[in-house]
Parts: sequence; structure tokens; C-alpha cells
Amino acid sequence: MGQYPSFNCRQSKTSGMVASVWTGCYPVAMKRIDYCVYREEEFFVAQCLNVDVSSFGQSREEAVASLKEAVELYFEDEPAAAWEPVSEVSVGQELIHA
Repeated sequence: MGQYPSFNCRQSKTSGMVASVWTGCYPVAMKRIDYCVYREEEFFVAQCLNVDVSSFGQSREEAVASLKEAVELYFEDEPAAAWEPVSEVSVGQELIHA
């Protein structure tokens, strides 16, 4: 089976009406985001590696869900060219004099 495209739709609401109207539906390009999640005191922080966007949450899942929403909002105002592909991701820790 083929994949179905995602659509971004805006909902118009009129005060006092039961029905709502969906307007402005158009296909949305899907992009994979790469991210890292780390704990910072009582919160988990999710940092996108493709664009300079991060978010946080009480759990890893909440942090990632918030990150996805934040990156989608970021691309509402930025060109798709702002997205940078990432490969060979690794995480490390080193001691420094500070």
C-alpha cells in the first residue's frame, strides 16, 4: 500500500455555531528530525540537531512531543532550507578545567 500525504488544515470557527469549517488544506512535507534528550534538574530537555530548537517536559516522552511541536512551529516562519541533515550522531562526556 502507498503512503498517504499529510495535510495541514486551518479550522475556522464562528461564534455560536455548532459546525466548524476546515479551510486552507495543503500537503505538508515530512522531515525526520534528529534530537538528543538529557536531564536538567527536574526537567528533561530535548534538543533538535537539525535546527536550533529545544523544548522540555516532565518526562522524556513529553519533552520529545514538545520538541516536535516547537520544530513544526519554527518551520511555519522559516524556509525549509533552514533544516540541516545530520549523520553519525554520538554523545560523549569529557572533564575540563573550569
